[in-house]
Parts: sequence; structure tokens; C-alpha cells
Amino acid sequence: MSFFALINVLTSLVFFAEQPSIYLGSLLVEQPVTTLTNIVVAAYCFYIYVRLSSTNTGDSSYSLWRSYFMLMGWSTLLGGIITHGFMYAFDELWKLPGWYLSMLASSILAYIVLRFNKNILPDSVYNIMLVVLILETMAVAYMTAANIKFLYVAIHSGFAMLIYVLGISIQGYRSDIARSIHIQLMLSVFATFLASVFFAAQWGISIWFNHVDMSHIFMYLGIYFLYKSASKMLQPSPFV
Repeated sequence: MSFFALINVLTSLVFFAEQPSIYLGSLLVEQPVTTLTNIVVAAYCFYIYVRLSSTNTGDSSYSLWRSYFMLMGWSTLLGGIITHGFMYAFDELWKLPGWYLSMLASSILAYIVLRFNKNILPDSVYNIMLVVLILETMAVAYMTAANIKFLYVAIHSGFAMLIYVLGISIQGYRSDIARSIHIQLMLSVFATFLASVFFAAQWGISIWFNHVDMSHIFMYLGIYFLYKSASKMLQPSPFV
């Protein structure tokens, strides 16, 4: 595809008004397709959580990876039900549980990558990055509760993905350590970046599949790459 053809495709993706609500019997469901895509992503996370049970190596990485996918599953499910499907039935504060689970999942993912690459980082750098991650998570959690804005959740996710997952993965790849794992991690960051671009630019296909649904497609893809990374990392010899 040429550059101009790509531009034509992107400019044909336009912002549509908020997705119409539907009734399932007497039950009002707002943003039904967005709610459904949230549930699909959540179900995939729960599926991975179960699949990883066969890779128990006894190492703490096993528990960390499963915790990540479980937390992501619940945060995405709560986001679909509360934020998109039935927000009319909840107070704004009900957004916080899903947001906090998402932030905790991002921090765990950042720690997994940091811990996996501990041997290629100077002890001082490792310790500083660990402390910064903890302090940043606490600060963003406070700002989120104080302002009830998803912006801080997005900032935390971007911080974890770009500085820790991408930054450390690039260093790990350049160090010729577990390159296949780091490639999968970098691909997950790229997919997440595309999700953010579609969401921020509000590019959608139609009123029934808007920019949020498009971002969920790339979110699903990013989770797939993380699953591939986890599967390889939890093998008996992940550095081969």
C-alpha cells in the first residue's frame, strides 16, 4: 500500500456520534458494541489466565503474569459494564475500581519486564527504576482518585509501556538476550500505541463500530503479543 493510499484509508475513518443505546427486553444497554468488545477482550484475558496454568515453573514470574492477565480481565470487564454499558446506573466513583485494577496491571507488567532484565541493568539503575515505578504508581493513583479522570490512567499506562516495557525490551534485544521475547514485548507496545492513536484521533468505521471499538481491536492484539511473551518467558530456558 502506498503512502497516499494509506492516508486515504485513514482519512476515511471519521468520528461518529456516540453509539446509540439498545434495549434487551426492558434492560437499557448504552454503547452496546463497545460494551461487547470490552467483554471479548476481558474474556481473552481470562482465557490466557487459565492457559498459563500449564506453565507453572514455580518461579514468581508465573504468579506475576497470571496476576497481570487476571487484573486486565477484570478492569476491562468493569470498564465495559460500568463505563460503557450501564453508566446511567452508577455514580462516577464506580469507575475507580476498574481504573485502579488497570493501573496495577500496568505496574505489574512493567515490573515483570524490569525483573526479567535485571541481569543486564546495573544494580543502581534497577533499584532506581523500581522505586520510580512504585512512586509513580502511587502518585497517579492519588491524582486519579482526586480528579476522577481517565487521563491519569492513560498517562500511567503510557509511562509503563514506553519507559519500562519498550525501553527495557530494546536494551534486552540489543544485548542479544531472549530476543524473541523482547520482540513480542515491543510488538505489544506498538499495538497499544495504535490503540491509543485510534482512540485519540477518534477514528471509527461507523456509528456502530466507533473509535473505542477500533482501539479494542489493537488492545486485543497487544494482549496476544503479551501472551506470547509470557509463554516464552515461563519456559524452563527462556534466555535460549
